[in-house]
Amino acid sequence: MRFNKILLTLTMVLGLAACTNVSSLNDVTALNNTQAVGSPFTRQLTEEYRTFANFQLNQDKDYEDAIHFARKGVAAATGQIVMPEPLDDWDLTTSQTIELGDARARLIHVFEMGSIAQLPELSAVAQARFDCWVEAEEEVLDNPNPYIIPCKSQFFDALAQLEARTQQLAPPMPPVAAAPAFPAPIEPVDNYSDQPVALADAVYLVFFDFDKSLITSGAQDVINTVSGEINSRNLNGINIVGHTDSSGSDAYNRALGMRRANAVRTALVKLGVPANMITTSSKGEAELLVPTGDNVKEPANRRATITFE
Repeated sequence: MRFNKILLTLTMVLGLAACTNVSSLNDVTALNNTQAVGSPFTRQLTEEYRTFANFQLNQDKDYEDAIHFARKGVAAATGQIVMPEPLDDWDLTTSQTIELGDARARLIHVFEMGSIAQLPELSAVAQARFDCWVEAEEEVLDNPNPYIIPCKSQFFDALAQLEARTQQLAPPMPPVAAAPAFPAPIEPVDNYSDQPVALADAVYLVFFDFDKSLITSGAQDVINTVSGEINSRNLNGINIVGHTDSSGSDAYNRALGMRRANAVRTALVKLGVPANMITTSSKGEAELLVPTGDNVKEPANRRATITFE
């Protein structure tokens, strides 16, 4: 993105390019370690951004975009709806902006017609391929990018399916030549399973604002999902562990982590979860999801984790 590319250039001039690499690795690692919750759409979107962020980090070596898409993935993993890329954030030519703008408008239109609820996985694939196309269009201004064609063609494949299956008319698109196979070819996804994940793999993250233990609306959505999972399982216990970022003293953060764990416990009890099943504890800043130095206000580290026994 325009801002990020400028930032990366300045960073390299200052001799700190390695920090960008480490930051991107941390953000992608955080996404890789996140258990997605929320709707089928946000869960599939998490997986799409996980794949793309790892590609940007490990193959394309585009650390700034790896950070960006990893953070979109983490947001989606909490159940938040993240939108297709706004074009103003990217350094694009007028012709690129016109073509991408028309495509984005069509995608938003099928979303508004209900595709997210009716065809959640395919809708997530379409959004991820659109974002991939946008990123590739900006990159081509500096170097030829072989991924424009697959991202673009697979986006239009997914969009055509969405438009047809939501009974919307769409103008015909010109054929697009075949290209290298990234991302993987799209097939209609109709086999989503509502079966719960294995007990040992069920890890839910509830995020908090800085220096707060109040349950936000997004956090409540996660807690509602957890309550439903608890009701569908035969559990021996529920463990809630509060965490903080590295800003503040160890003692303060351990107490803040406990307040966060207790806030989640209270919210679950209000939903009918037996209080005697719940164990709370705090790690404070001892187990950071995204490793940082001291006194760093990192949003991904301000959380409570919920696991089952």
